[in-house]
Order: sequence, then C-alpha cells, then structure tokens
Amino acid sequence: MHINHSSWNVSQGCCEYGTDDVSFEDVVTSLSKCLIPLQVLVGVIWNILAVVVFTQSDIRQLQVRLYLTALAVVDTGYLFSLFVVWVDAVGWPIFHTSGWCQLVVFLSYTCSFLSAWFVVAVTADRYLSVCFPCHRPQICRPLYSRLVILGLCLFSALLFLCTFWTTRVITVPGDSPYTACMPVNDYRHLHLALTLVDTLTSWLIPCVVVVVLNALILRAITRGLYSHRLQTTDHTNPSVATGHPKCGMRDCTLHHARPNGGHHRNAYGQAQANMTRMLLWVTSIYFVLVLPSYAMRLRLLILSFLALYGMPRAEQETREMLIQELCQLLYYSSFVINFALYNLCNAEFRTATVRLCRTRSRQPSGGGE
Repeated sequence: MHINHSSWNVSQGCCEYGTDDVSFEDVVTSLSKCLIPLQVLVGVIWNILAVVVFTQSDIRQLQVRLYLTALAVVDTGYLFSLFVVWVDAVGWPIFHTSGWCQLVVFLSYTCSFLSAWFVVAVTADRYLSVCFPCHRPQICRPLYSRLVILGLCLFSALLFLCTFWTTRVITVPGDSPYTACMPVNDYRHLHLALTLVDTLTSWLIPCVVVVVLNALILRAITRGLYSHRLQTTDHTNPSVATGHPKCGMRDCTLHHARPNGGHHRNAYGQAQANMTRMLLWVTSIYFVLVLPSYAMRLRLLILSFLALYGMPRAEQETREMLIQELCQLLYYSSFVINFALYNLCNAEFRTATVRLCRTRSRQPSGGGE
C-alpha cells in the first residue's frame, strides 16, 4: 500500500486540517510522531529475530518457515520506507529528494503487495496440510516454495516499476514554495489506475482468499477431519495411507510406517496442530489490522473515479482525514506484531526463541575462557 504522505506534514498540521478538531488533531499528530518510530524500531528488531529463529533453530525444518522468513524480510523493507518518510517529517529532509522519493514509493507498493501474498501463501500451506495432508508433500516442496517467493518478487517489481517515472519531486508554487514527492500530473490517470490495482492485489483479493481458506480450515478442524486422519494411521495397514479420500492407495509421506512410529506421528500431528493454530491467529489479525485502512482508501478511490467523470466530490472533512491516519497506524502494526504472535501462539517457536537467546548470551563468556 502506498504510504499516506498527507499524514506526514506534522509541522503544518493545523494549516492542513483546519482548526475544527484541534484537540483530536493534536492527539493523532502526537500518536503519529511517537508511535511510528516505536513501531519501526520494535518491528525491525522483531522481524530480524524471526528470521534468525526460522533459519537457525529446529523451526527451520518446517516447510512454512520459508514463507514466514520472506514475510519478515518484506515487512522490514516496508518499515524502512516508513522510517524514511517519518524522518523527513521531523526535520531531516530525505523523502522529498529525487531518488529517495521514487525508491520509497516503490518499496511501499512492493513490500505491501508481497506481505499480503506471503500471508496468502502461508494460509494456502496450512489449508493443504489440514485438508489434503497426503498431497501436501508433493505440492509444498522447498523448491516450489522458493519459486513461488521468487515469482511473487519479480511480478511485484514489474507491476510497480512504473512508480519510478509516475512519481517525482515537484516544486509546489505559492507564497512559500516547497518541494514534495508527488505523482506527476501528466500520469494522474495511470497513477489512479495503479492505486486501484494496488488496492485489489494488495488487499481485496488476498483478504478474500485468506478469509475463504481460513473458513475451510476451521470447518475441517471443527468436523474433526484433521485429527481423525492422524489417528486412523495408527489403526490401518501401515503400507497404505488412508488420509484424505482422494489420496487413494498412494503412500502418505507424512507418516513413515515403522513399528515404533506412533510417538513420532503423534508429535508431528501436535506440531502441525500448533502451527495451524498460530497461523490462523496471524492471518486473522492481519486481516483485522489492514481492513480499516483499505476500507477508507477504497472509499476515497471510488470518489476519485467519480470525480474523473464529472461527479462532484466533497472535500474530506478534518475528522475523516484524522480517522484515516489512525487507520494507517493500525495498518503499520501489521508489519510489526508477527514475531509477538508467533511466541504467544506457538510453544515450539517460543522454546526455540528462548533457546536461541540463551545460546547467544553464553557465546561471549565462552569465547573469553
């Protein structure tokens, strides 16, 4: 999603919004000035820790960790672009300079797109694990996951590459002329179309897919299909896997037939159930956090399209613009909280985090002995 640049004119907030809601405006401005750097700092630290845990602990054996690692990386990229805009607003002019302007806009588009679709990939992985456990090993291979990640990165780069020439640092005339990173007026129709594409591909379509897949996962869990498939492997012919009916007579590679394999199968099933529970929380909270911001944005987008065809468009009221900024703060939180959710909802991830922290803390003293 394109960063809401209008919210960053902190020093001219009263001039921009008027004086109708001074107290509310002061609260929102203070929240923006204080929460944004805190969100960036905490988010970057947590995302780096998530990458370390996923790549240097037992969690790395889980197939879905590739998507979660990529998600942490692109979330950090978005937070970097957010930090550049915030730094510019508090007096260090970076964003409104040529080069940085285009780079930040490009990063904000691509990282929000990739974040949404990596959440979709995680949800699809869980859907296959719960509803089609026998087919998942053939579909969800590390090579395929890497190809999906690479394909999404290339597609997003090509889709939003045009921002490098549709956005430019422009001198705004007036009593006190100033420069600002803005869409080029000659490409206003292209920019509006790009905003529509971004809204559809970075929010509407991914959210619909996530909601549908989560509903199917919850339905399968409610009916006991997943637990039933794990249990029936202990009571059937070990040479034949009887997971999902569509597996037929094919061997289910989720479980290896061996006399003492019951404990391993139960442990595997418990780990998968815990991971499914965690990812249901992650994807559901993601949807809740991004919904208000994109709903406001979709409304403004519809009004912009109506204005193109001569329909009168009312100016945004002060309170509406401030509410939009609050929705943006919620949206930014979606790039921050995943690491906390992993630890809260998954004991295995929490154990891996604690073990890794203890190992790191012992290394300096061990090296000195």
